[in-house]
Amino acid sequence: MLLAIGICVLYAASDEFRQIFVPGRGPLVKDVFIDSAGAVVGIGIYQIVNKIVKEKSFTKAKL
Repeated sequence: MLLAIGICVLYAASDEFRQIFVPGRGPLVKDVFIDSAGAVVGIGIYQIVNKIVKEKSFTKAKL
């Protein structure tokens, strides 16, 4: 999970760096935080749903 979050943060930072070269756009640290927060929420939701699905699968297999 930490690896996935780290990759998302690095991607967000690289995207902001790339914006230096786009006319009319500029890098903002705030955008890196927003993108990173979105990644954390998305990964968290995935983890919760994955846990629920595994528990239901385990319960069905047990019956």
